[in-house]
Amino acid sequence: MSAIDKNLTEQGIPIPDRVMRAAPLFVEYAVEEVKGDTKENYLSRPWFRAIHNPIQKWYEAKYGVALRRPPKLFSGVIEIHGVPFQLEVPAQLRRLSGEKGVAWLVVPIDVEPEENPEDWVANPPNFERMSSNERTVVSQGIGKVARSLRMVDCDLQTALKPDDISEELAKNCFSHLMASAEYLASGPHQSLGLSCWEAHQGVEQVFKLMDRQQRSDHLQIHELKNLFANVEGVAVGVEKSFIKVIPSSSRIIKIRAGEGDGVNLHEAYRIYQAALGAIRECCNALNHKMRMRNAAFKLKQAPWL
Repeated sequence: MSAIDKNLTEQGIPIPDRVMRAAPLFVEYAVEEVKGDTKENYLSRPWFRAIHNPIQKWYEAKYGVALRRPPKLFSGVIEIHGVPFQLEVPAQLRRLSGEKGVAWLVVPIDVEPEENPEDWVANPPNFERMSSNERTVVSQGIGKVARSLRMVDCDLQTALKPDDISEELAKNCFSHLMASAEYLASGPHQSLGLSCWEAHQGVEQVFKLMDRQQRSDHLQIHELKNLFANVEGVAVGVEKSFIKVIPSSSRIIKIRAGEGDGVNLHEAYRIYQAALGAIRECCNALNHKMRMRNAAFKLKQAPWL
């Protein structure tokens, strides 16, 4: 097991993924024969429990809580009382089915009945002191941001990506968008420039992904208005007002470096919102292998657990 785990470390396999990566390697290289059975389709064989469970315990003893998979959360930001608050939006829900050993994995777009958007605000304000109307407006605003983030993630996952560069553009687009929210909500004034820079980068990446879908290449430029003009015919739903809010490439470089005219909190929040809207609509307009909206997958517990 030490040799197998060393190999997985060298491959950069995340710790929570290692049990199910190590067990097949153990079967392939350490198990020569299974008396009265076969190694074929080993995941469905009862004897696989005798391999999986000791490996699970070995990893628990070595890595402890690091073996647990953290929940997948999307970083967003919402303005409350004029102050940006960070959002941590769940990407998935687990819903019991009523059948033993069976559950539903839900990949929502909308706010589901069992969800409360207020729970997604990290270090929240005192919601109890808000008026009913104010609280409703804030909750709806949180839900709107959450829906946009969930749509972007689903659409980027299912978008057609003609090559490795397209894969990187899709991955980086969402990473930049979430980084923008995190910088904006972090508070210090110097982080506002970084928030705007990340927002600009996210929009740039998605425009280049759209371009690459159309002609297997993309413009080697950074000016958003020119990148948008190049894909405007397929960027259905993307408003020009989004692009006008986000600074030019020359200004965004100065903002990131803290040179020239900076940005205040209100402008930085407007830039984030514009980037979120532009990326959401671009991702919706991409060509997709399939379209996923509020999908649910029925999962059955593995026989060897």
